[in-house]
Amino acid sequence: CGSMPGKLAELVRARAIPTVIWAQRWDRVLFDTASGAEVGRSSAQGGPAMLAAMERTIARLPAGTRVILVGNSPTAWAAGDHMEGGWLRCDAYINHACAPVFPASQAEGRKINALLRDFAARHRGMVYIDAAAPFCEGGQCRIIQDGVLNYWDGSHMT
Repeated sequence: CGSMPGKLAELVRARAIPTVIWAQRWDRVLFDTASGAEVGRSSAQGGPAMLAAMERTIARLPAGTRVILVGNSPTAWAAGDHMEGGWLRCDAYINHACAPVFPASQAEGRKINALLRDFAARHRGMVYIDAAAPFCEGGQCRIIQDGVLNYWDGSHMT
């Protein structure tokens, strides 16, 4: 991972890419690249280290590069242990009703997304997109929406 920011900057520069869409699973446990020591979860004590690394990454991009920062999408795992393999696997269990929704308060990324939104607001040319917005409203996140699964497994959106 240590070489990726440099490779990204080289690619953007070489191909004159005007816009970078930056999406990843943001809410993770982070480790110091030099020592390997745990610095903490990005949504908690590791947040400052993550934001500092993000600053270094965007500083390497050519001036004027637009960055679209896509927030953490919640996983279906918040709906319970039966959702680990996704809705179709959960639905295969006998005598178990799979939840079609889960509380937004349990959604992965809800804390880190606030950090990302604030980060984007502080940088000219950067836009924040809330990946959860299309299916998390009114305090609920929908696993199934209009008869269509939002997840093909416990964490990947369809």
